[in-house]
Amino acid sequence: MICSLARLDEKQLEAVRKLEEKLGKVFLAFACADIDTDEMSEEQLAELKKTEDELCLSLLAVKIEAPRGKPPGANLQRRLPQTSPRSPLPPCVRRPRATR
Repeated sequence: MICSLARLDEKQLEAVRKLEEKLGKVFLAFACADIDTDEMSEEQLAELKKTEDELCLSLLAVKIEAPRGKPPGANLQRRLPQTSPRSPLPPCVRRPRATR
């Protein structure tokens, strides 16, 4: 399962605002979707980690069945929750790697 910030319509947003006011709390709304993760080799994982560090992002390999004649992942957008383009994104935080 993967979750992201939800895109709320006006009715949903108003309901959340009323709840925030009533409870005196601030809420983040998330939408979730079931996905299947894909396996990766050690070499692929190393390349993934390098790219994540360079971009300051977390990436997740997923299994996606592509519609006939379409590239893998072509139907992913329909399955994942929509995020709001107005949602503030946290700044990139680089944490020191743990040493073993």
